[in-house]
Amino acid sequence: MNPEIKARWLHRLRTEEDRRINYSLSRFHNARSVQCFCALGLLADMYLQENNLPWEKWRGGSYLCLGLKDTLPIPVYEWAGLETRLLTVDGRDQLIDQLNDNDMPWSELADLIEAQL
Repeated sequence: MNPEIKARWLHRLRTEEDRRINYSLSRFHNARSVQCFCALGLLADMYLQENNLPWEKWRGGSYLCLGLKDTLPIPVYEWAGLETRLLTVDGRDQLIDQLNDNDMPWSELADLIEAQL
């Protein structure tokens, strides 16, 4: 993974847990009046910002990244140099998005990403 992008992603994971959601890259959170993200959605947000591209509004308060709601688009993987979204946890391979959706604290997720990617 690109070390600079990884460092920025880890920083966001460790400082933006209050903007966390599950099961979607990004969604508007009415109670907080703020756009929220899943762990991979933070990476998508970084890609869109760097390339001066907007999140596309979709129904139900969700947003699309390059036309996708739940899956990280291939151009984001390529930009970040992210070759896999598998992490080993307790001897088992698990997807970053599954760990996010199962409510692993982002600080723990960041530690795993830092050590394994």
